Amino acid sequence: MKRMAYLLLLTAMMMFSQSVETQASDYLGDFCFTTSSSQGADTINLRVGISSVGGGHYLLNGLAAKPAALGSAVSGNLEIRSDGSIVASLNWAKKDDTSMASRTMQLNIGTDGSADYHLIGLQKVFGQSGTTGYYDSGTLSLTPCQ
Repeated sequence: MKRMAYLLLLTAMMMFSQSVETQASDYLGDFCFTTSSSQGADTINLRVGISSVGGGHYLLNGLAAKPAALGSAVSGNLEIRSDGSIVASLNWAKKDDTSMASRTMQLNIGTDGSADYHLIGLQKVFGQSGTTGYYDSGTLSLTPCQ
């Protein structure tokens, strides 16, 4: 029994002492977008940093905020399609004293510079039963980052 314990310990030590290959991402810069809803929803300002992780894959991290609001941390990924167009997905959650909400946004940027989005989400108002769904879509405009 003691011999088996030593063998397991030695095996575990060898497994965890193996060198792990790591690769840092290359930060490409911040990009800022503003939404224009076709549903009449509030404008959302997005500021995302883009990092290349290799293999044609990109990570997005940043902030989504409505004007005059503090905003929420966002994360997601971006891929370049074979025709050169871009598809990206962003996710975020927000909470205040009255409610909590989660959002998922898909962004599509065409090779001609056209850009649109589709956004879905759920919201829970504290003190009320159930949750409500949310949908919005519209166009995106590249704006200067401030």
